[in-house]
Amino acid sequence: RLISNLETTREKLIHLVLIGEPGLLDILDSHALRQMGQRVSVRCELGPLSEDETSAYIRHRLSTASAGSPVLFDPGALRIVYRYARGNPRRIDAVCEAALAAAFSAGRKTVGEEAARAAVSKMAQTEAGRTTRLRHRGLLAAGAGCLLAVAVGVFAVHTWRPGTAVAPPPTAASEPEAAAVHIVKKPVPTALPAEEIIPPRAVPPVPETSAAPPAVTSTTLPAPLPTAGSVPETSPPQTHSVQVGAFLLYENAARLVARLAAKGYEARVFEAVDGAGRRWYTVRIGDYPSPADARSQAESFTRAEGMQSIVRPYGKF
Repeated sequence: RLISNLETTREKLIHLVLIGEPGLLDILDSHALRQMGQRVSVRCELGPLSEDETSAYIRHRLSTASAGSPVLFDPGALRIVYRYARGNPRRIDAVCEAALAAAFSAGRKTVGEEAARAAVSKMAQTEAGRTTRLRHRGLLAAGAGCLLAVAVGVFAVHTWRPGTAVAPPPTAASEPEAAAVHIVKKPVPTALPAEEIIPPRAVPPVPETSAAPPAVTSTTLPAPLPTAGSVPETSPPQTHSVQVGAFLLYENAARLVARLAAKGYEARVFEAVDGAGRRWYTVRIGDYPSPADARSQAESFTRAEGMQSIVRPYGKF
């Protein structure tokens, strides 16, 4: 960070280039390195190479690394490498290194299809061994879980005795009955077991407080008052949204949404078409009823994450 401060009135004296796997973006977006991430002015993410790009990449690497005339890959070998690596530069480097070793062992200066197939077979065996080790670890973990479940079951069988019951905690039924009538919403069984039938109790006479009983006007219970949960809540209409990114590829927008969701933001992808007919995938983190609320959230997001944010009209690009 201190080195990046070296600059003149016109330009920076030192330009730093960071190259890494996709996880590097998550590291730069972390809270610990937020100051470093804020100084990144240009970000570029490399996608899978095409077959032609893979061939050009291999030729460039060979011309750079060769002291004399570069070693050649014939077209069949290049196709085999591309089908295996699927445009991943790291896999391309690994399989080409194995193919060069196979061609050198055979005393050839050109890597043919045979050497490329041998390299792919070697890489596949290495990956299969790694997968087998991971599968064995998973089986060991599953076996340990089964043993633990069996141990818990055996312990439960030996500690439980038939005919014993745990006394239920005291409930409201043990308290004196109140004068008010409570409406029970739980379904009542039609019959109780023989040992649970409660004999009727004698009700003591209640002294009359008036000469005549009150007149019954209706047998219908009054409707319950509306509660807070039954009254529909109305929210003010949303007029503006906070936008934190715009991409031409949906995958890039979805990746940013996943990173923001991991940090607790309610991010979503909003599609829009510009005047040139291009489809954009924008990332938005909230909708607000006024421009001031949206602007406040945008400023808070920029301060916390070091990313640019703008306020857009709700539902518009």
